[in-house]
Amino acid sequence: AYSVEISHRTASRIDGKDVVLMDTLPPELTLVPGSLALSPACDRAPDAGPTVVGNGFEASWDTLPVAASCTILYDVVVDVSAVAGQVFSNLATVDWSSLDTQGDPDEREYREEDGWDLLISEPGLEKVITDTSVPEPPFQPGDASTELTIGEEVTFEITALFPDGTTNDVFVEELLPSGSVRLSFIDARILAVG
Repeated sequence: AYSVEISHRTASRIDGKDVVLMDTLPPELTLVPGSLALSPACDRAPDAGPTVVGNGFEASWDTLPVAASCTILYDVVVDVSAVAGQVFSNLATVDWSSLDTQGDPDEREYREEDGWDLLISEPGLEKVITDTSVPEPPFQPGDASTELTIGEEVTFEITALFPDGTTNDVFVEELLPSGSVRLSFIDARILAVG
């Protein structure tokens, strides 16, 4: 879940008028339908919204009092076209005015922006020894060890890291050495997914 918080600084001298918060997601992210929600900590709910607008959402307040805040929660799906290592930038904007009367010469228009970058994680594979029947020299799980003894039973753990999004048709294959070094396969099991 992601969140966007709007808050009116306590140092401000007047309430914000005609406040509009807009968060437009990059094309590689899709807003999950039905996921928009106000946080229980929202002490000033929007007068309108949050509502879906294009590939994002909008919420508005007629007046946002000094020190008021509201957090909007939502979920997104990373598009299948996303590439590992790619960075997406997301920008939220808030527009407001100092007065609620249109055309007043003393009225001031304001805009704030804030954003974040989402990195699509790189895939990876890690293999470590987690247990051995001959714990000499002193052995710590995860230590890099290349010395094995004849008859020794060793437990390896393979961790596959997948990028954000959906990864289809995954195969993890372990090739045991042959030739002058011989290892025998005893069993395998999946310890965790997630």
